[in-house]
Amino acid sequence: MSLVNTDAADWIRNEIEKPASYTLPEMVARRAAGEDISENRADSDRRWDNLLTADDQLRQRMAFALSQIIVLSS
Repeated sequence: MSLVNTDAADWIRNEIEKPASYTLPEMVARRAAGEDISENRADSDRRWDNLLTADDQLRQRMAFALSQIIVLSS
């Protein structure tokens, strides 16, 4: 009898293999276009949208959980 739930292990493996979804390339392009992105609410909204709708949900939610533990100031 296996102690590991194969459905859960398969799901985690599939999540890890998904490509990461990033917001940084969009922010770099916007800065290159001359837009001021410092303290921009749209960037914060974009990060939340990515957190909630990206295909790599395990990665996004783990990053959010860690950001709540390891707090850095700007």
